[in-house]
Amino acid sequence: APAAMESLYWGTGAVELLGVFFALAAIERWLAGTATARWVALVLAALAVMSKESGLLLVVFFGGSLAAERRLRSWHAVGTGVLVALAAWAAWLVAGDFGTTADYAVDPGHAPRNFLVYGLWLVTPVPLLRDSLLHVPAAAGAGAVVWGLWGLAAWRARLRGQPFPLLCLGLALLAVAPATVVGDHAVPRYLYGPFAALALTLAALAYPGNGPRRVTLVVVTVLCAVVAWSGAAALRDARLPGGRPLHRLVFREYIARYSRQEIQRARIGPDDRVVIVRSAETDAGQFELLRSTLMDDLAIRLLCGPRVRVAWRSEVRPEDAGAIVFTTVGANLVAGPRASGRE
Repeated sequence: APAAMESLYWGTGAVELLGVFFALAAIERWLAGTATARWVALVLAALAVMSKESGLLLVVFFGGSLAAERRLRSWHAVGTGVLVALAAWAAWLVAGDFGTTADYAVDPGHAPRNFLVYGLWLVTPVPLLRDSLLHVPAAAGAGAVVWGLWGLAAWRARLRGQPFPLLCLGLALLAVAPATVVGDHAVPRYLYGPFAALALTLAALAYPGNGPRRVTLVVVTVLCAVVAWSGAAALRDARLPGGRPLHRLVFREYIARYSRQEIQRARIGPDDRVVIVRSAETDAGQFELLRSTLMDDLAIRLLCGPRVRVAWRSEVRPEDAGAIVFTTVGANLVAGPRASGRE
């Protein structure tokens, strides 16, 4: 259904997958060390930031690398400064998203628990994950063990003169931090970036002499694609106890599919008028959810023709005579007869 495009893009974690892909490519080019490769890395990093705001953590990586090389006054440092501006712009967009939606209930009190459980999620096959793990003390304990082992391995590598694993751990912690305060709105795709950092850490420990090879980065990218696919499947199938899909975008996709059936059943003509009336059993939140799922009038116009006119009302008005009337049941659209104008 055309109205399901948001679910297809966001619900499948495409933004996380794109962000991780560009971030890995940026790191690989930066580690190449040549001037040309590092300019390519800056471009790839910009693409990572535009794909997912967590890409701004590459600024920390580039800045630390330049500081270690004592090249903070180089042109690459200027490029990193441009990335900082891009990151600030991305942060401004994210702040606007948080301010206009109730989907992200920020709750700092959940941060310690979520952080520990995310450690377990990093080493658990995504199809086996369940949101109930957020509330199981054993899951938090197992996650603490994973974080602890990663930290110990990274620190021991640092003592041997290999700082890369510790850098990966730092980037993973920074990437996880924003997802720890979103209350119970936690999904596996938030960990695609940290998962890549863990994979790179294992690669660095496996190749202590030269660090991860280019072929290893390719393998990591493939692994991330597999994780993303299985994460999308788990997200699609996850349900609340009442049977409703766990994620709001999957729920919207179900609304979109049902609405498409009702729209087709109404046999809307290319020049018809459509009135969608909120019923008594539909609250304001459900009505707005339906309206945003159908993108106001866009979904109906895509399905029935660009000249179709759509109005959203609390009741049928006399001027709606002859229009095709839809009512609502919860957040679902229900086709009805044409309005007579006497309602």
